Amino acid sequence: MREGGARPQDAAVLLVIAGAVGVLVVARNASAWLCTLAGAVSGVLADPLAVALAVLLVGVVVSLAVVRVVVTRRLLADRVSVAVLAVESFDPTPEAVVAFAAGLGRVRRSRLGWLAPAACGVRVRLQSLPGGRMLYLLEAPRSALGVIRAAVAVYDGVELRDPATLNVTDGALDEEQDGPAGDIAGERSTVMDEDRDG
Repeated sequence: MREGGARPQDAAVLLVIAGAVGVLVVARNASAWLCTLAGAVSGVLADPLAVALAVLLVGVVVSLAVVRVVVTRRLLADRVSVAVLAVESFDPTPEAVVAFAAGLGRVRRSRLGWLAPAACGVRVRLQSLPGGRMLYLLEAPRSALGVIRAAVAVYDGVELRDPATLNVTDGALDEEQDGPAGDIAGERSTVMDEDRDG
């Protein structure tokens, strides 16, 4: 028996007793409550202003639900993935790690995160490479790339690249010579320069 605490069986018995009492109270008073509710509904339906407000309220709720679905689908369709590449001597301080995590936390609050939180989060994926190395990928809405660049800017020697431009051979990461220029790090250095100026 655990010291100083109630057993889980005691809580289950109390919940069963409380549920039984609740069912008895509802069963005893259900007819009176239904009569009161029917009277209130008939009174509201007799007032045209109340009916108009109810229809307006339902319309607003349905419109917001439709807008949320549309925004969520658009944000999910417009997600991008970036590879985070660090130099071999990468050894961040705990403060830099906390600052990076705080920066990633701002992604959801940027732009329409309040309307479609499920589509605005950052997904962190670790991909294993030949030779036992790991590739660190961040996936987020395209509109949040600036926030991600600012979060990564706290690290020295870290750059963002388009994963499609990376050539993975024998655990080594090389840029493809024939691919498009996927250097997102150039944009990152611009963010760092702006931060220094401001």
